[in-house]
Amino acid sequence: MSVLEHFDYKDYNSRMGENAELMALVASEYLRESEEIMDRLELAVAGMDFEKVRSIAHRLKGASSEVSAQSLSDLCKRLEDAAKANDDGQVLALMRVLKAAYKTLLLEIKETLAL
Repeated sequence: MSVLEHFDYKDYNSRMGENAELMALVASEYLRESEEIMDRLELAVAGMDFEKVRSIAHRLKGASSEVSAQSLSDLCKRLEDAAKANDDGQVLALMRVLKAAYKTLLLEIKETLAL
């Protein structure tokens, strides 16, 4: 297995009790749900609705933690903080980084878990 940038397979495997079926189920739900969350987040950022950005980033942060995507969760926390501070420049910059990291994460999860 190659080095994964955003998905901590070892941690995820441990958290899911080394149950491959459960891992696939939870990851599949994350993939489905996170796409919708990212769409909503992009709209909130485009409208500079800081409260929605904060709230949606918080939701994605928690969901990402559940699938051992700590780097994405950390980016969401930074985005959440930028939105709280009404820092439009930082929100835009973090959203660009988050989108790229999210795409990589999706590939890593799909390839690693054969989804």
